[in-house]
Amino acid sequence: MIGEHASKRLGWWGWAPLADRLPAVATRGASWVATGLGTADPKIAARIRHVLDVDEAAAHAAARAYAALAWRTRAEAAAYPSLARAGLDGWCVIDGADAVREAVAGPGAIVMVAHFGQHGLPPLALALAGVPVVARTFMMPDDALSPASAWSQQQRRALEAKLPVRYVRAGSDGDDPEALLASGNALYTNADGWSPDRILGDRSRFLTIGSVRMRFPPHPFRLARKTGARLFVLYLDSSRPVHRLEVLPIGGPDPVDALRSSYEARLRRMPGQFQFWGDLEPGRVLPSAGEDGSR
Repeated sequence: MIGEHASKRLGWWGWAPLADRLPAVATRGASWVATGLGTADPKIAARIRHVLDVDEAAAHAAARAYAALAWRTRAEAAAYPSLARAGLDGWCVIDGADAVREAVAGPGAIVMVAHFGQHGLPPLALALAGVPVVARTFMMPDDALSPASAWSQQQRRALEAKLPVRYVRAGSDGDDPEALLASGNALYTNADGWSPDRILGDRSRFLTIGSVRMRFPPHPFRLARKTGARLFVLYLDSSRPVHRLEVLPIGGPDPVDALRSSYEARLRRMPGQFQFWGDLEPGRVLPSAGEDGSR
């Protein structure tokens, strides 16, 4: 029997050949219509109330938005190549891309994505805005996965090969973060959850967000101190027909605390865009060992 996770993946990638042939405007419209299929899960609403201490109505609305995000992601992610060919107009607005372009031309730019909105869209949006992006990713060997998950990972690699983003697997021969920065690229990695550097033995730093302890990868901060590159964090809001990507510089005497503060502020402002609610249990580190938080 195919598990729930595998069936979602099969449904996601299974329509990729058709999605790549549809006009971008049709895909964008269909993906927005798909948000209507999402219904609030009482368990998710309860988790939101527990973490953020909000009332029942607010938790229900956030759980409904979380479900809508999942449906929109399934509808759009497999269509990224065709959407990319059509450009950002009518699809995604970016606030702050100029600062990243300036940093790439100067001290370097390390761009960390928080798990809000469609997780795969921010590197593509930056690339379409003229930022040279190298995204460091974590992938298990295909033979270490179930057949359905291995097939899903192969489909992901095939899709990424069609996008104007360079994807580098952590620990591979081409994975040299300092060299990638020095060659004039924005280095893209996770701000939260598991880092691509988990494969290299990097340990997480834990910060308290609401009432839960979250994993935050320390490697981007160490790399910024070593190279002088500027740090940015990305927050994507996919709650409206046109996505909005916020690019926020992270600096000051304590950049880790600056990230924590901005993260909690966005979590309270747009809880329905947070991708990790499905993995959360009271008293549990988020995400737990073996999870990457992705959909």
